[in-house]
Amino acid sequence: MSHKSLDTTKSIRDSYYLFFIITTCSVVLLLQNYLSASGIAGNFISGLPFFINFNTSFAYVLGWGIFTIFIYTFIPLVTIYALKETPKQYGFSFNKNGKLIYLIAPILILPITFIFSKSQDFQNTYPFLSNPNSFIELICWEAIYLVQFAALEFFFRGFMLHAILRLTNVWVAILLTSTPYMLIHLVKPTPETIASFFGSILLCWIAIKFKTIAIGIYLHILLAASMDLFALFNKGWFSKIYI
Repeated sequence: MSHKSLDTTKSIRDSYYLFFIITTCSVVLLLQNYLSASGIAGNFISGLPFFINFNTSFAYVLGWGIFTIFIYTFIPLVTIYALKETPKQYGFSFNKNGKLIYLIAPILILPITFIFSKSQDFQNTYPFLSNPNSFIELICWEAIYLVQFAALEFFFRGFMLHAILRLTNVWVAILLTSTPYMLIHLVKPTPETIASFFGSILLCWIAIKFKTIAIGIYLHILLAASMDLFALFNKGWFSKIYI
């Protein structure tokens, strides 16, 4: 086969790959905006028979979480396997790299989330289940919520980042991943929206350097769980639930 034929074949293959990646990312982000963030999916799922005995707000946030997990994982996985590849090729691997980050992160993150959790904006936003009726509700919600962050990391710092890395250089890939990530935070308090962009740059860099999304999942869960618990503490929820 001539070099020209090989180049043509590679060009066609790259075009198909680009089409699959752009289509998948577009579908996920559109579903996230128009069905997940809008509340449509949460309202629909919470109306299913399984959730009928749950209180409305609890059923809604569970529905939102289940749908969000689904779009961030199932849709990219369909594309990955359609391309005859594996999740590991898109950063879904767990290794022992970055051990120091696991130790240092709580020292840096917990004071920051505690300070911001005192803000009225953050207390109005977190947790999404704003007033759990019991510890059982809180635990069930946090379980769904934190798995959702693992799914989010898989999509952004796994699938999207590693797909774009095949097509361009590292910093362009990081910026192209971090921009839509910031956009999904526009409904959040302004400091969080701004921080999400720079936080994504850091998480992308970590995912590339340490060849795993595990650290990003850990950092995101630590940040989210501590914000929820500190916000509830500052709103006096723990004292109310004990009384």
